[in-house]
Amino acid sequence: MNWKIDFLKCLPSVGGVSNYVVECGWRVSASLNGHASGEYGVCAFTPPAIVEGEFVDYTKLTESQVLGWCWDGGVNKAEIEARVLAKIDELAHPTILIPPLPWVA
Repeated sequence: MNWKIDFLKCLPSVGGVSNYVVECGWRVSASLNGHASGEYGVCAFTPPAIVEGEFVDYTKLTESQVLGWCWDGGVNKAEIEARVLAKIDELAHPTILIPPLPWVA
């Protein structure tokens, strides 16, 4: 699975801190045997009180850190990955086919 953060939305200032992240856009994708699928979504963060030592400066954030916030904040990683894999399996082993129309050459 390939998880990515597409964007971060920030409050300009919270408790004297600049660029306080309150929302992010995420996406996940996977491919197997030539079939690919993915999902995307948004995760909102409620700004807690700024506690000494807990705030990470915007310029020092990492993608893995923000993804961790998403997973801790309600984005169900295991459930989403299972859906993506199920979509890939459906592409590889379709239960419904759409064949070409028999009268079209």
